[in-house]
Parts: sequence; C-alpha cells; structure tokens
Amino acid sequence: MNLIITFSIIAIGFFLHLKKPKWVILFWLSLEPIILPIVALGTMTIQRPEFRELTNVVTHNGGRNLFLFLLFYEFLKKGSIPKMGRIFPVFFALVLFLAVHNILTHFNVSSLWSGISESLSLLLPLIYLAWVPQARTEPRTLFKYICFILVIQVIGVIMNMSENYVYLTYYIPYEYELGTGEFFVREENLVMGSFTSFNKLGNFLTTIYLFVALEYFSKDRMPTFLFYSFSLVVFIIIILTGARMSLVLFGLSFIISNVLYWKRHKLMLVSTLGLIIVSYTFLLAFDIQYANTFTDNDGINRQLGGLAKFVQGMEEDEEDTSTLSLSTYLIDNFFLNAPLMGNGLSYRGEFAYGNHGTVTLTNFINDSRLAYVLVEFGLIGFMVYAFYFGSIASFLTHRVERKERVKIKVAFLYFILLTIMEPGFFDRSNFPLVYVYALCVLSATANVGRFQESNVISNHG
Repeated sequence: MNLIITFSIIAIGFFLHLKKPKWVILFWLSLEPIILPIVALGTMTIQRPEFRELTNVVTHNGGRNLFLFLLFYEFLKKGSIPKMGRIFPVFFALVLFLAVHNILTHFNVSSLWSGISESLSLLLPLIYLAWVPQARTEPRTLFKYICFILVIQVIGVIMNMSENYVYLTYYIPYEYELGTGEFFVREENLVMGSFTSFNKLGNFLTTIYLFVALEYFSKDRMPTFLFYSFSLVVFIIIILTGARMSLVLFGLSFIISNVLYWKRHKLMLVSTLGLIIVSYTFLLAFDIQYANTFTDNDGINRQLGGLAKFVQGMEEDEEDTSTLSLSTYLIDNFFLNAPLMGNGLSYRGEFAYGNHGTVTLTNFINDSRLAYVLVEFGLIGFMVYAFYFGSIASFLTHRVERKERVKIKVAFLYFILLTIMEPGFFDRSNFPLVYVYALCVLSATANVGRFQESNVISNHG
C-alpha cells in the first residue's frame, strides 16, 4: 500500500509539473492538511503505529520523493545542476559531520539516514523553486489557496469542538507512553483541524500569518477588511488549539510587521501598544487557580493558564512537560557530559534520554529541538547546522530586492524563536514555506532571468 501511495504522489506531482507547473507547490502544500486525511480515511488507517507510518509516507517521504523525482527529470532534460551559492558545499559538510559523528558515537545506519534525509527534505523544495522558475505560483493564486486551506481548518475546528476528529482513534485520548509501558492520558480537548496535532495546525497558521502580515503592512496588497478578517479567523483558531508558542508568535508577527512599517499604520501601532498593556494587566491579575475552569474550552484555558504563569513568573510543576522544563532537563543531565560532539544517543529509541515525567525522545525532538540538537550533536553540530540554515538565508536574501530583504531576516528570526519550542527549522512541512514566500512572493522579476542565465552558463560550462 505504501508503494502505491508513494507512486500516486509522484505521478500526480509529475503530471502537474508537465501540465500545470505552478500547481506543484500547491499540491505539496496539501500533503498534510488535505491528502493525508483523505488517504487515512480511505485506507481506514486508525491505529497509532500504522498512522505514524502513513504520516511519514505521505508528508515527509512523499514530499521528499516527489521533489527528488522532479529534480532528476529536470537534470536529464537540462544536463546540468542548479547554482545554489554556498548551499551545496555546506550541505555536504553537514552530511560529512553527521557521518563522522555517527561513526564516533555509535554507528547506526538508520539514525544516520534519518539525519541526512531530514536535511535533504528541507532543501529539495528550495532547489526546485530556484531551478524551475515557471513553477513559482503567483501571489494572488497562493493567497487564494491558503484561504481554501483555512476554510478546511475552520470546518475541522468546528468538528473538533463537537469532539469529532478526522483521526478519531489516534487523537482520543491523548496518550504518552511511560517507561513502565503504561500510558498517561491527557484529557484536554484541543482542536487540530485536519492536521496531525494541535501544534502543527498552530505553527502552520502562524507562519502563513507572518507572511501575510508583512505583505499587508508593507504594501497594502489586500483590502483592510480582508486582512483583519483573515487575522481574526487565524487568531481564534490558534486560541482554540491551546498552542501557546503559536499564540505568542502570532502576536509578535503582527507587532513586528506593524513596527517595521509604522509610518503607514500609525493608528494601528498605537492601538496595538494599548492592547498589549491591557492584556499584560489582565494576565498579571489573573487567578491561576481558575485557569482550568475559566471557560468550557480546554484550548482557551490552556492559553490563559500558560501566559498568566509566564507573566506572573510562576514556576512550573515538577512533572510539567513545558519546553523550558524539557530543555533544562536535557542540558543539566546530558549536555555537559559531551559539550563538543554531543551524546549521540537517539539511536537507542524513545527512552534514549531517560523518561522526564511523561516525555520520550519524540517529545524532546518536537518540543525542545534547540536543546536536543545541542545535546545530541554538541556545539560543533550546532554550529554546522547554523551554517547550513545560514547558507539558505543568504541564498534567499540575495534573490529578492534590497528593500524586501528585511522580510527574509524577520522570517528567519521567527524560525529561530520557533525552534526553541518546536521543530522550527527542522519542520519539513513548515520551514520550506519560507522558500515559497521568498521566491513566489518577494522575488523580483529580474531574478527569473538571473536563474535562467545561470542555467544557460551551466549548460555550456
């Protein structure tokens, strides 16, 4: 079945590449929020292990295999490779580091391929968009499709609030395996739309919102009513997800976009500052003991409780699984043991780094990715990854007009913050959205000619 699914994704993507190349990116955007639910329901994949495998086949491996096939086709057609600045040398340096690190710590082929595959999957959409200019979707079409996905999420959220989930058996109850083999059950009813987790939904919407806000405040590309209607819908969904980092980044996205272009929106900036003061005062006075019963919605209560604790400077419980708690646990117990090359223990499985409360390796990777990289790969590995993502940032920055470069910098600052508490830069579905924004929305028309000229030079070289 997995081979059939993989072949189908590649076949559809290749057909679009030949007939409607601008739709390839839209198809890729659909893999998790649209294609995965359809495939999961169509194949009746409802058990946890099978669903995890299906998620990898459709979203992670599906996107990677699709772009690998399309790039191989382009290579056969053009007889050259794209010029990607410093990205290729830095990528090969990263692969070399991962190989050496793997040999020195444990030599496990599976974990080595996992690291290489992840880094490659993050890079492939960028190579495709850079090498195939005709595949860059127009901003207007892109925004319409984003609105289409948003409508699907609204429908999904309404279903979730009635305790109807796309992946019912997988989501209810929320279970975390303990070291004893028993399960800890979280009874929070958090909305997820058609995504695979409430955090995934929150991160996707927040990332998209950052790009929309930057475009609105800098150029007024859309009517004011449409922008604030879009903002309100995204804000409500993020509140209901209970994803606190997404809520914080949503607010920062709005504020930073407004501050950068404050001369065009002075009144809104003043109103925003006033709202911040009112919100801070409310959270400072909020009684934490009522956090779980303040409303009938678990997402709202989770947001209020978490933000109020932060504002009031309250310490987390010992069994809390917040990012700060997980990061502190990893740094205190493992980082100092091997600060340069890291511990390299992930090959041991879910309990490689112990069992902090109700947390396993998957939680460390998803909720404390920055701390995990430091602990797993050490300071040297951290720097290699920093150069890798820095090379991507440099490439994108030089492919847009000078006045637009600040937006790329803001986007990477956003992902730095996101990586502290989420996969961030390592999210194969979310981080490549930066490429789409830079090359489909910000890239100047002159750059298309630059890419084409580079390819011609490469062909004759």
